Amino acid sequence: MAGFSDRALAIQPTGVRKMFDMAGDDVISFGLGEPDFQPPLVAINAFHNAMLNGHNKYTTTAGLPALRKRIAETWTSRCPGLDESNVCMTMSGTNALLNIFATLVNPGQNVLLPEPYFPLYGPDVELWGGRLDSMSARLKTSLSQPSNILKPSSMRIHLPFCTISLQIQPGQPSLQNKEMSCLPSHNDTISG
Repeated sequence: MAGFSDRALAIQPTGVRKMFDMAGDDVISFGLGEPDFQPPLVAINAFHNAMLNGHNKYTTTAGLPALRKRIAETWTSRCPGLDESNVCMTMSGTNALLNIFATLVNPGQNVLLPEPYFPLYGPDVELWGGRLDSMSARLKTSLSQPSNILKPSSMRIHLPFCTISLQIQPGQPSLQNKEMSCLPSHNDTISG
């Protein structure tokens, strides 16, 4: 039987699952992205009815065309010109980023990820031969004045070194439009 590839063996475990398992059952975890509540009853019923009506087959590779169209319509105010051909459905954000890295990262290229980021993103970059270049996007907080470590001047230090991707996390308040204004002249791809 064949062993694992050198590429797979080079990836170090993140420890997220081990920490989660150690925490036990009576914990609300913010680390794995799992909700601690049931879906709304309307969603459960719609899923049930879809199964009963035979809507349980594979769809197109990019996802259900009607759903992709609806997503494009919802986002077109933020992304003018967006249509369903620009939308691809994945089973998770982690899977989407793995696909993006597989598509964009060539061996030896740097990928800039603002910290904190989900622990799988670094190994995903390395899996495709990229080099992870991370920078802190944490907030420094003092009693007198909070300040953002992530400033355009600090970002420019990272950008000239073949950085091909920047992952902007919507839930990360330190990465807002004002701070991002310096980026388009330096990057071909900004995923957000």
